[in-house]
Amino acid sequence: MPPPATWTSCRTAQHVTGCSADPTDDGVIYLVNMWRTDGPPSPNTGSVVRYDMDRRSASIVARDLNYPNMLAVSQRRTLYVSANTVCLATGEPLPDRAFMGQTSGVLLKISVPEADR
Repeated sequence: MPPPATWTSCRTAQHVTGCSADPTDDGVIYLVNMWRTDGPPSPNTGSVVRYDMDRRSASIVARDLNYPNMLAVSQRRTLYVSANTVCLATGEPLPDRAFMGQTSGVLLKISVPEADR
């Protein structure tokens, strides 16, 4: 049986829901990791991972995100990440799942520090 669609060989990115690249940062992609725990999703365990394909190395550039989903990379390696993206089938927010004071989706702006580039 093949591995699940979210499986990766990169231990820091287990449940990838989004991927994007910066055209000025050759050989690097950014991955949205919806949660980092084994098993079912856990709140506030998501992250954004910077993966250098040439070096085959990964580093976490943002952690403890609540159900991040997708991302976009703009100029100067600024990342825009959607978070708080899980809700009940009725459309209501999950109980007691406020993230940054919000119970609905949020858009985060993350600047990748120079040392992480």
